[in-house]
Amino acid sequence: MQPPPSIFSTIRFTLPASTREAFRCLDQLTQYLTASNAAKHQVGSPTALAAICQQLEEHATQILNQDSITREDETSSVVMDSIWARTTEVTLQLPHCTIGNLAYIDTLQTPTLRAYQADWSGSPSAADLVRGKLQEVFKIAPDTWRREQEILEVDLEDTRDKSRLIAAIRTLYSLDESPSRDQTQSPDQLLSSQKQNANRFLCHLFPELSGAFTECHIAVSATLFFFVLPDIFCDEEPLDASHQGFAAFRSRLKKFKQWQFAQFPMFGFLRGDEVDPNLIEELADLSGLAPSYIRRELGRVIGFLPLAFVERYLVHDVWGHGWQASMLRLEGLYQQLAAFDQNFDWNSVVTLPDHSKLRLSDCLQRTATGHRLHDGRFTQFMERWIWNRIPTAMTPLVAELVADLFEHKLYWTHPQLYSNLQTTSILPDSPAKLDLMLEDLRIYFKQIFKATDLFCQRHSYRQRFAAEMVADGIAPKDAAAIVEEIKQRIDAWRSRELASERIIMEDRDGVLVNLFGYLEHHIVLLGATSSIVARQLAGTPTQFSHMQRWNDWFALSIAVYFEQDPAKHFWKLPSFIHSSMQPMFGQQNASL
Repeated sequence: MQPPPSIFSTIRFTLPASTREAFRCLDQLTQYLTASNAAKHQVGSPTALAAICQQLEEHATQILNQDSITREDETSSVVMDSIWARTTEVTLQLPHCTIGNLAYIDTLQTPTLRAYQADWSGSPSAADLVRGKLQEVFKIAPDTWRREQEILEVDLEDTRDKSRLIAAIRTLYSLDESPSRDQTQSPDQLLSSQKQNANRFLCHLFPELSGAFTECHIAVSATLFFFVLPDIFCDEEPLDASHQGFAAFRSRLKKFKQWQFAQFPMFGFLRGDEVDPNLIEELADLSGLAPSYIRRELGRVIGFLPLAFVERYLVHDVWGHGWQASMLRLEGLYQQLAAFDQNFDWNSVVTLPDHSKLRLSDCLQRTATGHRLHDGRFTQFMERWIWNRIPTAMTPLVAELVADLFEHKLYWTHPQLYSNLQTTSILPDSPAKLDLMLEDLRIYFKQIFKATDLFCQRHSYRQRFAAEMVADGIAPKDAAAIVEEIKQRIDAWRSRELASERIIMEDRDGVLVNLFGYLEHHIVLLGATSSIVARQLAGTPTQFSHMQRWNDWFALSIAVYFEQDPAKHFWKLPSFIHSSMQPMFGQQNASL
């Protein structure tokens, strides 16, 4: 679906009448999620949930078929050629960027991580055959393909640097070395040594932990380093006074701060500028990386997983997220999201559709007695303030969709291990976990309004805002009145048109909804059509040598399409999957 041209002309969106039934299905899912355990057992049977998913997929297919007939704004063939080429190159690079040149370290020996494989497992010469064949299938000019290879080669520098940092940690703490020269030692001895050495590293990062707890397990990929924490880190039981440092660490572990979005993909709370400078220098010497890079990246490559649920996250994070910051350009969007609690002030500026700038300070008009808010300009400013933030705020939702598609592949390749993942979704058989997507929507929808909500909630913010106006020549009385009017308008919009819940304003020939309801419907189309295609691909064998299936390629194409132009392509994703991906895979399988 395409975004409507404006929000604040009505702040309401008309959806097809059939959406009533789709929303009814979503309400059933919500009732199940919020029900007691006993009620869940009765209401949320696998058969009932499967029927709900089937109805939503049928609805999505119907809507997207209609949309493909009326759609005018097609993505250009030049852009699509770049997307197909880049997706292919990322697919071919995925195993190396995830596994790297060094073996996994996994002291828990988790069966899911050991079993998981990328769809592509061929040699460089076999990869050249894939490139040549897909260039032929897509009719992509060799120059276009080479350009995408060159661009990706630059992007992969981040993967190489992260890998060098992880390799330096492994070397510095002897994680790959045997504890003795005795070649007859057991694998258990090596695992024990790895745990001991890794815990020296943990205590070097957080000196307050020294001697305060039993050893942690670790899991290490090419670009990620996980400490797997014992239950005591997650328990609420009090600690004695001797464990004050440990208690502070545990408290920090459980709190998420806005700035941690910039620590993508780990969202870690570790700050490199708080780490022992001597450790930074040692890692710099071993890796050849700049100390400033190491300080910045430590919180992005080091994460923490709970021991009790390690398999719930490990495959998902390693194979679903680990490459997203290195092989794609999503990291910059997360850095923007990290600042979404800032910058709603008197000098805030937005970019209009014609690429001109509009400042909040431009949204006044002079009267005979002073200044007042200009209705039209303020409405225009707020419209763009919100609309420009939607794609960035939805980036984690798209990233999670892609990671869920990667994780779900285990359902087809190793069904006996799939239950080990302990998915929290009530739709475990669905490749795209629509219930989790809708939960993410509720979380990240609020991010759109983070700064304006803080403005309305905190008197200190509004005082600072008014002071900025006074410093700009606005009379104190006018400044106070204007700040109060801005608050009242935002509060009114947030209570209805921009509420963090679906509000149906009219339900006759069509369904008139607020912004949340419109986005909710959009996510239904995205999740449903993603599941349809992923399921089709899993059941369609490929004859291509060293390519087990096209599921990785499909999931990566969603991410590549989105990152190419988030502001436009977020809204086009369902149609892209339905109208471009399905026919394209039919062409691939017929040609290959």
